[in-house]
Amino acid sequence: MKENYDNSLMDYANYDGGVERNLPCVFRIDDKEVFFSFREDGEQSFRGRATKDGHYALVNTTGDSARLTLHRTPGSATIEGYYVYPGITEGLLRIHLEKA
Repeated sequence: MKENYDNSLMDYANYDGGVERNLPCVFRIDDKEVFFSFREDGEQSFRGRATKDGHYALVNTTGDSARLTLHRTPGSATIEGYYVYPGITEGLLRIHLEKA
């Protein structure tokens, strides 16, 4: 089953004190892959797979070693998780899913 949430919004708070709200993003999932992207200081794209129902592990595909760990309760329109850009920053994020 393919789900496309091309009109989603992301909030994040990093442990350095930075906060961003309502940043446009894209979240797509199918039986094989999870895709997440947003624009901040250039395009950031992540791909990964479900580790089990509602749990996802993604890695950055745009050149650095950043990674995401995400969780979605079944039927929820919100995904929450943790991100790390090694040696740069880390924090928490929330994606508000919205179809185009």
